[in-house]
Amino acid sequence: MTRAYQEDLQTKERQLHQLRQELQEKQQTQANLELEYRNRERLLQQQLQDSQESERVLRQECDDLHQEHDDYRQQHDNIEQRLRQQLQESTTALQQTHQANATLQQQVQQLQEQSHWVRRKEEIEMTDEVFGKGVFTREMEIAARVRHPNLLQFIGATQVGTPIILSELMPTSLRKELEAGPLPYHAVLAISQDIACGLNYLHLFKPDPILHRDVSTANVLLLPIGGGWRAKVSDYGSANLQPMIGHTVYPGNPVYSAPEAGIPKDHSPAMDVYSYGVVLIEMMICRIPEVAQRQLHINSIRQPMFKALIERCLKENRRERPTIERALQEYLQTKERQLHRELQEKQQTQCEKLNTVLNIILLL
Repeated sequence: MTRAYQEDLQTKERQLHQLRQELQEKQQTQANLELEYRNRERLLQQQLQDSQESERVLRQECDDLHQEHDDYRQQHDNIEQRLRQQLQESTTALQQTHQANATLQQQVQQLQEQSHWVRRKEEIEMTDEVFGKGVFTREMEIAARVRHPNLLQFIGATQVGTPIILSELMPTSLRKELEAGPLPYHAVLAISQDIACGLNYLHLFKPDPILHRDVSTANVLLLPIGGGWRAKVSDYGSANLQPMIGHTVYPGNPVYSAPEAGIPKDHSPAMDVYSYGVVLIEMMICRIPEVAQRQLHINSIRQPMFKALIERCLKENRRERPTIERALQEYLQTKERQLHRELQEKQQTQCEKLNTVLNIILLL
């Protein structure tokens, strides 16, 4: 009995020892699992924090894009409002021009009797430039009647001895700037519009239109203003009131002259429109356009609006040419379309960015 009891006891001790080893192994395994769980928990918490930070950054970008989109929409509304205001101002200016012309009409009789442009010679500094008296007197009579931001401001002149003209000082001319190199598109557009405004004032003059008859880049003077140019039409030596045109044949520079220039009875505002079209070509190609190569120059112009306008201005039949007033309307429409297209492109880009950000947020 004792021996059997001892063997049984030893067997149970071995079993107990084995159970203890199994328990230790299970405890070690549990400890390892708990350690792995804690590591994974920390990793998931870190990933969660990173995800929350990414979501915060994306939401901030989304808010920024919304704000930028609102800013562009506000900019679009401001530009549209400014364009409408400019159109209203142009209409008001045109009405004021008609009113000023009516006032000037009342002064015509007085101007014929006594020219208010006369100045004492002692007030003027002498120069070496001499003008023909007949042309000089006609130019002064016309210059004394006109006032417009896009016409060279006439101040006065002497009448005794050698005539001397006094006018505002302009630093350069369109011809000189084109000889130096091409102008940026926005400058070409602004200068073209300024020239058209000045000619339109002359053509709407009451009781009869004033024909310049010598429109050229040399007679367009430029004043630097706001990073661009203010253009002013000058030189009224060939200008005349339409009913007073006599037998002047081919006034002005032949390069810019209309086909009817040699027929005084056919002289009209359309004559200046033709010269204006030649000036537009010169601004596009930066050199005086030769008559023989004029069609080649027109074909090389890439801006559709300018090309179409030039082709209409250079019609052989003067009755088929547009008025300068119509050209001004086309300039305003072109500016409005260009601004609208740029805003649409910006809004489209912002919408695409916003959609990309929203898709990323949804994936998270």
